[in-house]
Amino acid sequence: MNEKIKDIYEKLFIIFCFILFILICVSLLIPSEYRLYAIICIAVIMVTILNTPWLLLDYKNKKAVDFSDYRYCIIALTSKIMKADGAIKECELDKVKTTIRRYYKTEEEFQTAQKKFQEILDNDLILLNQICDNINNNLNYVAKSELIMELLAIAYADDKFLENEKLTIETIVKGLNITPQEYKSIYAIFIMKYQQGYYNEAYPEKTDNYNHNFNETETEKRDKQSSYRQYNGISEEDAYIILGIEKSDSDAEIKKAYHSLAVKCHPDNASSLGDEAIRQATETMKQINVAWEVVKMARGIK
Repeated sequence: MNEKIKDIYEKLFIIFCFILFILICVSLLIPSEYRLYAIICIAVIMVTILNTPWLLLDYKNKKAVDFSDYRYCIIALTSKIMKADGAIKECELDKVKTTIRRYYKTEEEFQTAQKKFQEILDNDLILLNQICDNINNNLNYVAKSELIMELLAIAYADDKFLENEKLTIETIVKGLNITPQEYKSIYAIFIMKYQQGYYNEAYPEKTDNYNHNFNETETEKRDKQSSYRQYNGISEEDAYIILGIEKSDSDAEIKKAYHSLAVKCHPDNASSLGDEAIRQATETMKQINVAWEVVKMARGIK
């Protein structure tokens, strides 16, 4: 723990002890028959104080952190991923810079966001469970799923997904109330988007690379159905994972799963998160639609 953090905790501890002392003194002045109630009240007050999100305060600017700002959530959680493997790497810092650049368009915004990230990274004042609780209170499924993908992109900056990074992201996933099946889907979508360069500063244009060829012969269609890799690199196996379904599921169950996922992940649900989040959600929706096409083709669903 560095000196700045130590100093903050020491001051908070002194304040806590002072409040406790005052409350105890006040309780001694209360008649004995009411003293038990006073002690209970003191205990409740102290528990409330202990659970006050002290660590969610910007100790320099003395204002509460706004976790309804999707971009800030990325910055806050990214700091946790950066420290997960015990070493802050240059390639990861470069990836964070690219991420910040994608979300903060003007130079002034970019510089302010970078400074904020560095403060969080240096001081590590915000507890992970507090971040997740606040995100759950402020953001929807689309925001949380895209946020997880942004964190995965940071973890993959060195082309390795280290065990500590994996465990940290899994802890975040659990804290955000994302189920293991949902995470498998999110991870599979991320891999497709990452391979196509959607987490780079100079991202590809929005083009559909899975146009149907309506002049295919039946033999060509069967060959395509048996191919392991189809449409933008999504295999039949990948497609099932993305849609959160099993091969043993019925066609009706698969259709229901697709429509449910499409509703949850529709880009309209990211409309309040900013242009970059909308762009990412749009690409996610494309991957879901491609997965649906692959499954339909493989199973002959009309």
